[in-house]
Amino acid sequence: MSIKYVPLTRRDYVAARAVFRCAFAYSEWSRLFLAWKNRSENGCYAAWCRGALIGFSLVSRDNIIKYIAVDPEYQGFKVGSSLLTLALGSLTDARTIRLTTAGDERLLTWYGRFGFCVTETIRGGQGEFIGAHMMRRQRCRSA
Repeated sequence: MSIKYVPLTRRDYVAARAVFRCAFAYSEWSRLFLAWKNRSENGCYAAWCRGALIGFSLVSRDNIIKYIAVDPEYQGFKVGSSLLTLALGSLTDARTIRLTTAGDERLLTWYGRFGFCVTETIRGGQGEFIGAHMMRRQRCRSA
């Protein structure tokens, strides 16, 4: 399987929205448009396979990783890891990179492998895990 990683463009929105709907809960769908409008020129990448968008990374202008979405059919093929690595590689001037995870505790371990640590756990009314705020400190290239 040949996967091509390229910068995410404005033309990719409709395809990205379709991947997003496969990867995230319905409650997140309305947030994509605002995140898309406020995306950075750095850190936003698309993963393409056989002419179809299969994943993307979306980073805001203030170095917050808003979304990494991968079509469920392609999860487990390191697409998300590649998108995150590309995003981190393009944010070398940022001292701190932040993100908020979805409600899957396995994501804490996954992001931890990339140097992120939990700064706050988000719990629902019944105490159930619904996400976490995470942060990665790094040396700046310009420092």
